[in-house]
Amino acid sequence: MAASYPYQAGVCNIGPGEVRKRARAGWLGLGIAVGLAVVLVALGTGRAWRAVLFLPLGFAAIGFVQASAKT
Repeated sequence: MAASYPYQAGVCNIGPGEVRKRARAGWLGLGIAVGLAVVLVALGTGRAWRAVLFLPLGFAAIGFVQASAKT
């Protein structure tokens, strides 16, 4: 039978391994965004096409925020 733990606001709910995973996901998203930005600028694409950078940058932001908040 699983132990029941009541919710405690502000208490971390993931361990160090999961924090590293989320930080790694943040770095991965950032790396993808930088690489994609270099490719888009090198190919001379229009500014509207660079809006696609929002996706990997959002992925990176979510990873970094979750790692720092340990949620």
